[in-house]
Amino acid sequence: MKDLVELQQLQEKVDRGEASAPERQEFITLLQKAQRHGEIAHYLDRWESEVREEHEASVVVENRVDRGPNDAVPVEAPSIEDDVSRVQRYLGLADVYAHQLGKLEEAQRILRRALEYHPGEPKLIRRLADLLALNRASYPEAAKFYSLALQNDPFEQSILRMLGRIAGHLQVSDRAYGYYSALLALNPKDTEAANFVRHCRSEKPWVLNRQVRSASWTEYLKHPKHEGIMGEMIEVMRPALRQAQPGDLSRWGIQASERLSLIHPKLLSIRFLFDAFGLDTVDTYLWQDGGLSCRFEECTRPTLLVGGDLLAQCTDREKSFLLARMNYLYAKGYEICEKLDTRALAALFASFCALVGFDDVYGANAETEAWKALLEDHISAEAKESLRALAPIYAGAVDEEMLQDWRQGVLASADRAALLVSCDIDEALDTLFRYRNIRLGSMGREKVFANYGPAKELFRFALSEEYFTLRERLGWNLRPQY
Repeated sequence: MKDLVELQQLQEKVDRGEASAPERQEFITLLQKAQRHGEIAHYLDRWESEVREEHEASVVVENRVDRGPNDAVPVEAPSIEDDVSRVQRYLGLADVYAHQLGKLEEAQRILRRALEYHPGEPKLIRRLADLLALNRASYPEAAKFYSLALQNDPFEQSILRMLGRIAGHLQVSDRAYGYYSALLALNPKDTEAANFVRHCRSEKPWVLNRQVRSASWTEYLKHPKHEGIMGEMIEVMRPALRQAQPGDLSRWGIQASERLSLIHPKLLSIRFLFDAFGLDTVDTYLWQDGGLSCRFEECTRPTLLVGGDLLAQCTDREKSFLLARMNYLYAKGYEICEKLDTRALAALFASFCALVGFDDVYGANAETEAWKALLEDHISAEAKESLRALAPIYAGAVDEEMLQDWRQGVLASADRAALLVSCDIDEALDTLFRYRNIRLGSMGREKVFANYGPAKELFRFALSEEYFTLRERLGWNLRPQY
């Protein structure tokens, strides 16, 4: 009796168009109990028709309103729900099909149609992914939609968990490892993630099957901000910059006896990295006071200084991350982005311009004159000719914001290259924070990553299709280590 009274009250509310999505679901449940199946079909068809007609009406109104100021008759928009309300009604309708009627395919059909009207809507994408994940046969498509949802919120742990599980079931170990490693980075106490990563995480990174001296692969790693005239100027001036700053090991307190061969116990475990990046031709020295840092010096041959803590306290993956990162910067001449802040970098670029007669540019100061004096005896005639073409472009376009973005893009690209080699976002982020003397606790990591640009950018890249595709293309896929 109580159900019948409640059914009647809800039906009146539904007929007046005042029922919320949960009330509609309850209404369908009561109709099921009363075995009034014909009415169920009637109301579902009506609700679906309503949201479709309202969307189409809104499109018509937008087109009319946007026609322009010369329309003779003003058009008043009809009273229709906004996008948020329509999305909620689609979600409610899909829930009725899925949970009250058990018709998952109908629910999916509703959500797919809703996405045609509201492309990219995160709530619709997530709900469709959840429904697809209920059927093993649709796991690949569920993963696609979960990945889309992750673009909106890369720190959503429930999505990372579902992607990790699906990849595991599909035996795509490299992806599963990536997702679980990201989940572990956000929550070091997550048992499921820790167990999977422990099985996959060998003592050292997966051996690289090919050298990476080709520049083609690095194009896929470039951050969107890593574009601009600055890169061209660095390429032109790289030889002069290196000649003007000869290396001095005594400056760093390094003795000749601290040279390290590639078969030294502290380097042997990451020998593959030196071979892959062509670092077997550089002289390598232990830098006792270097901490987690590493740097290149221009001696008789390129010379790599490796910090004492980096060799003594880091895992092989962490060593690989820091060394690959610095090698990327050095190979392209971008190590100055690590050494100089934006203001000092601006002074350097202003000196490039000053060398060819452009003195009044952004960043010019006392340091500019010092750089100019240092470089003018080392710049070649060919480099000067190239600068004459580049300097006017720099002078007319670059300001503080542009230079700061470029510098951040360069460092982000280096972080990406390093992650590609070390392949563990959990260890990579921990290493990045330790390297920059930032303490990373076990709680509240999501806020830390979201508010610290380099971490947020690297986290996003670690979950991107570009990252997984590039690892597969290079043959660096991880396999579980059981």
